[in-house]
Amino acid sequence: MGQTKRWIGGAVGLIVAVSALGACGGTGDEATSRSGSADSAGGGSAALKAELAKGPAAGTQLQDRQVVYQGSLTIRVPDAEKAADRALRFADDVDGYLGQQDSQLEGEREVKVTLRVPAEDFDDVMAKAAELGTVQARSVDSDDVTDQVVDLEGRLENAQASSERLRELLAKAENIDNIAVLEDRLTQRESEIEQISGQLEVIGNDVQFATISLTLTEKDAPAVSDDLPAPLDALRAGFVTLVSVLVVLLAAVAFALPFVPFLLVGWFGIRAWRRRHPKPPPPRFEPSP
Repeated sequence: MGQTKRWIGGAVGLIVAVSALGACGGTGDEATSRSGSADSAGGGSAALKAELAKGPAAGTQLQDRQVVYQGSLTIRVPDAEKAADRALRFADDVDGYLGQQDSQLEGEREVKVTLRVPAEDFDDVMAKAAELGTVQARSVDSDDVTDQVVDLEGRLENAQASSERLRELLAKAENIDNIAVLEDRLTQRESEIEQISGQLEVIGNDVQFATISLTLTEKDAPAVSDDLPAPLDALRAGFVTLVSVLVVLLAAVAFALPFVPFLLVGWFGIRAWRRRHPKPPPPRFEPSP
């Protein structure tokens, strides 16, 4: 009996142990599964972060739009020189500057002024300039050069990297022919870097400073008439022209009439003289037998 109890107790203990191991195993598996899921999720986020951390490839970086603004105004003013001075003050007030000025000071005077103003003050300066007088013509244009800037920056980065590689190879080169080739390639790369840098500088200046072209004139705008002659008016004008031509012809005939008798006398006299003095017939030559 005691031995039977021991067997029962052992069996119960074995079952409890197996159940505990199963629970532990299930918990472990579940934990492992959760851990794996977390690692997977973490791995995806980490990969994304790593990809973003790399940054965009050269020449494709995201940035603010690069826009070049240009405007022009033709304004009739009482005094072109004074208006030009006021326009220059408009540019100075926003830390702009004078790009170019041409003056025609004879007769109906005219001054052409090119202002460079910060892009954020473009609209404000245009509005102030329009108040200088009577606006006769106005135009505004914008050019998005973002793609061009991105392309130039990518080319510049590649050229700089190529230049560095050429310098490293040149430092290790020992063959004279190789040195000459590397120096020639390096010169080309440096020239390309200077050219691209200059283009970027010009575009950057155009983006930063908008261009305003002002034509300040004392001349009146040419009047353009849209009135066309009606058919009856055109017919009347043609009839008047015809009558005028006929009147001129009659006047010419009337002017010549006093000379007609003298012309007739002269004509008849010439005919009478020719009848009295006929021309001798030309000699006839008989053919020899």
